[in-house]
Amino acid sequence: FLGDKEPGEKVIRPSSRGPSFLTLTLKIFDGVFAHKEITESGKDHKDITSLLRLGKTLTIGDETFEDLDEVGLHTR
Repeated sequence: FLGDKEPGEKVIRPSSRGPSFLTLTLKIFDGVFAHKEITESGKDHKDITSLLRLGKTLTIGDETFEDLDEVGLHTR
């Protein structure tokens, strides 16, 4: 998906780890990509509709974000 994009472009997609995770893929150079795991917090795992919504907080490593726009601005 990012193969023909410019370095610095990114995509956020569902993770294979489950409904409380997303994966951020960032194009570094042609053919070189970095993948970062995003953990979604604040979801009610007993409510299926809660699992379909974005978590209240998003965490990458030790950084916490409130929405995907903020993740996009602060990840390089």
